[in-house]
Amino acid sequence: MILIVSNGYAEDLVGARIASELVCAGEPDVAAFPMVGPGEPYRRLEVKTVGSRQLMPSGGFARTSLRSALRDLRAGLAGCLHRQVREMRLLSGRVSLTLCVGDVFLLCMCALGRLPRRFLLATAKSEYISGHLPVEAWLMRRLAAAVAARDRLTAESLERRGVRSHFFGNFLMDVIDRSGGPLLRATNERLVCLLPGSRSDFAMNLHDMLLCLEALPASKDVGFVVLLARAPELRDMTAALPSASWSYSPKPDSAETGHAGDLVFAWEKESLRLTVPVVSGRFGDYVHACDLVVGMAGTAVEQAVGMGKPAVTFPGRGAQFTRGFARAQKRLLGDAVCLVESSDPAEVAGEVCDILSDPNRYARMSRAGIERMGQEGAVTKLVEHLRSMGGVADGA
Repeated sequence: MILIVSNGYAEDLVGARIASELVCAGEPDVAAFPMVGPGEPYRRLEVKTVGSRQLMPSGGFARTSLRSALRDLRAGLAGCLHRQVREMRLLSGRVSLTLCVGDVFLLCMCALGRLPRRFLLATAKSEYISGHLPVEAWLMRRLAAAVAARDRLTAESLERRGVRSHFFGNFLMDVIDRSGGPLLRATNERLVCLLPGSRSDFAMNLHDMLLCLEALPASKDVGFVVLLARAPELRDMTAALPSASWSYSPKPDSAETGHAGDLVFAWEKESLRLTVPVVSGRFGDYVHACDLVVGMAGTAVEQAVGMGKPAVTFPGRGAQFTRGFARAQKRLLGDAVCLVESSDPAEVAGEVCDILSDPNRYARMSRAGIERMGQEGAVTKLVEHLRSMGGVADGA
């Protein structure tokens, strides 16, 4: 059995795409062990999942702050990790190859779980930010059969430090799906996508984004849409409303299901009216069609700039998109991102207007994102590499 172990929503997306490619390549037995969250991307592609997991208050971002770590520990993080290691040991005898999608901590967990032939897909760190610590490189040399880096610069750095490293491309660009269905937008308007993230603090992030929309000058030429990974709970949408000037109108059946399927925010003040649709599950379609994104997310912002869309970001109040996280993302993506350190709604709105009205700045940001994120095709190259090593059954 090939076991894919992942520790985050973005990592689950990559793992699910790899699992699908492995099955297409003829591998008869593939399973996934999502360590953080419910593993929804695996379920969508009908990939078998194993192991237990427990949703933590930080949403998997315990290491972003001491407060988040303490909250997770109080919620039972240590016990959850102990159970997962024990479950890995029970599985280890059936596993022929382990694909670790995540960071060095995940690699250590798989080693403690005695999972064999560990191949690390190091999605978390890049030389563009700060690179891997000496102890992380040492652990990779000791615990990983090989490492796939997220960019060429990082792969070359690891190689110089004695790590068996490869660069196949950017895995995140392989998990952007497009359905080609109709979009909720006027054909003559420019479109801005709001990306509040997929973690537990997305409603707080969305609240702050809607405040930024209030600061924008009235225009019939720019439309907005909120993109979510999954349909949210209605109570979360209520929490996202910044003031009494905002309201939402869910589909008629949303009150019965408790989910906000196709939901529309509306803001009215004096003679102005702004409507903002909320769409789930169609990230690729809308980002491909949009002109710019305002983001407080990790993977979604990276994918958007990789598609050539300039991004405006600002630090949030939750556990994920902290000031440190936002700064690290800016270093990673370079000129593709405009980071508004103050989080001031008027300043965010001003940057959005300036980028949309300045063709030279827009083109510079668009090129920078494509250059930093690279092209798709990494998953196919990885599977071909594993097959050449004898780690994947030949489906021919």
